[in-house]
Amino acid sequence: IQGLAKILTSDFNTGAERTSLRLAYACSSGGMTGCKFCTDFSGEFSDISYSPWGAPKGSGEAFLIIRTDVGQKVVDTAVEKKLIEITNPNPDLSEMKKFINKKRKKNFKTLLGKDLITAKYLNLNIDELKDILED
Repeated sequence: IQGLAKILTSDFNTGAERTSLRLAYACSSGGMTGCKFCTDFSGEFSDISYSPWGAPKGSGEAFLIIRTDVGQKVVDTAVEKKLIEITNPNPDLSEMKKFINKKRKKNFKTLLGKDLITAKYLNLNIDELKDILED
């Protein structure tokens, strides 16, 4: 499951007015079976990707990747309404990119090993496949 869920304006149970942003996600460290097979890892098809990656523990900070115009509008509105604060608009992504690439390769190998996908289905030639699987 990827993407932005709803911005709620009232609590169904109590009727109290509130605004909250809920993010739909289904990838947590060791928690979901899909994490062993997912070759996306960072929510590439979502409006906003969220991760506590690199944030000091207990800081309440999170890492956001804004991927679409809709995602940008949501974040801009949240900042404008002081619901969130941007603490570092240009974080260093080099370590995260290395981790993501390593996870993609590992999970791609897992998928091939379990016959869940085939190189023919992905339309890869042997040289492209070698590049993907190269460590």
